[in-house]
Amino acid sequence: QAIETVYPEDEDYYLSLMQYWQIAGDLTREAFYLDRVASRLIQFEANYEDASALLNNFLERCPTDDLLRNRFLNLSGELNRRRHHLDTALDFSQQVLSNDPTPVETVQALETIAAVHYFRGELPKATETWQKMVKLSQPLPDQIHHIVGLNNLGFVSFHQADYVAAKAYLTQSIVISRQIPDMDVLTLTNALQNLAFVSLKLEDYGISREYFLEALDYAYTARIIPLLLTTLTGLTHLEALFNSVHRATQWAGLVHDHVALRPETRTTKLDPLITHLRTQLSSEEFEAAFAQGKTLDLMDVVQSILDNGGDGLDGKPLVAF
Repeated sequence: QAIETVYPEDEDYYLSLMQYWQIAGDLTREAFYLDRVASRLIQFEANYEDASALLNNFLERCPTDDLLRNRFLNLSGELNRRRHHLDTALDFSQQVLSNDPTPVETVQALETIAAVHYFRGELPKATETWQKMVKLSQPLPDQIHHIVGLNNLGFVSFHQADYVAAKAYLTQSIVISRQIPDMDVLTLTNALQNLAFVSLKLEDYGISREYFLEALDYAYTARIIPLLLTTLTGLTHLEALFNSVHRATQWAGLVHDHVALRPETRTTKLDPLITHLRTQLSSEEFEAAFAQGKTLDLMDVVQSILDNGGDGLDGKPLVAF
């Protein structure tokens, strides 16, 4: 309790405080810190094993009729969605919807359900569910879920090749995010890198570069590893277009086997890029550069890009995709 008084908002102590309240048998105080610990592990560090262990432990001890469960059922749904365990993710979200959820808990569950539809290739269902999420979240005092819904509609529009709609949704998401005094850096960074990919597709390379670099800066500062990897994948596209195909291949090698790489980033963005890079180098050159990339340090590469301000990642493309 003394730690709570001296360090009330110091995340370095959240795990210790969660464990203290667990031993003390106070589920409510334990849940307060578990929310913060598990969210960080899932969203920023992609440490799904530790997060899963903590969430499962809490849910096993929390009574089935205790409404504290809903927040951690939602986190469990998000975790399993990120691991691509889609049936499990859907089960957790449906448990929330059948357990007298608050409006916030409802939109959180809908976000995971929509994502499950997306990953199953059910794009109309995904769009419909995210639209429902946006409508339900608009009147909520905390606009974070409304922003997330707009961002996701931009994401699914992009993957349906409706780039005009994608740009509109993502721009709206970013505008609202910037108006919030304590903006959610995770959501803003996600929207920025999504809009950067839209701009890349529309061949607005200078704008794409600016959004990628802003997203990279936010992700680096906050240590949001999954978004660092996705944003670096986008910058790798620009590196291949405007600068060095060899260095782009190294970056692709760095990103390719990282445990925190999102499955959708791999399949829709990285794999097609790697296929293209193979056509730009000899087989020996590609394999050597790709292998060299696996020895690089992610944070060192990102720091170097930020220090150089993305020099060379604009102008006239060297090659065409």
